[in-house]
Amino acid sequence: MRNFEDRTEETQELISMLRANCVHNFFHVTHRDNLSSIFEKGLLCAANHASHDVNPKYYSSDASRYVEARRDSLDRYVKLSFIPCHPMFQGRLDCVSLEVDLDYVCSIPEIKLCRVNSIKKNAKLEDAVKIKTLNFKVLTECIEKQKKDMSYSPKWGTENYTVIQAEILVPLSVPPKAIKTLTK
Repeated sequence: MRNFEDRTEETQELISMLRANCVHNFFHVTHRDNLSSIFEKGLLCAANHASHDVNPKYYSSDASRYVEARRDSLDRYVKLSFIPCHPMFQGRLDCVSLEVDLDYVCSIPEIKLCRVNSIKKNAKLEDAVKIKTLNFKVLTECIEKQKKDMSYSPKWGTENYTVIQAEILVPLSVPPKAIKTLTK
């Protein structure tokens, strides 16, 4: 694992660009019952749950997990969101949103970007440098609105809705030290 404090010039540029666009953390939404294992073992990719004796409660369907295991080895990544309250989880009383340290995630050279929900048919994993080309106007607007009203979400089916479903994919795991706080 890379040292938490290691910074390349490219990493610093990425962090500065994200912060300039109101992205100060990434987020992972999970079931409340998963918190004890997350704070003990970190966020684990689905492929590593069994080897770490973790049996999480999932929000995703069996069909979604089947796709993840077969397409681009998605089950080997921890998925993070740019926004604290992902629309898929709104209205659920048993979910929590974890803040994940931006600096830590950006220091991992193998992180990937997916511009849409990664299990969508047209989803493609890209190198993290492509983050610079995201529609930050929409992301910033959503982040700012969710600071005032966590139930805010763009209307389903719109381009804005698709933009906020962008994901950062971290290979294998995120350690407990990179998980900052609960936001819900």
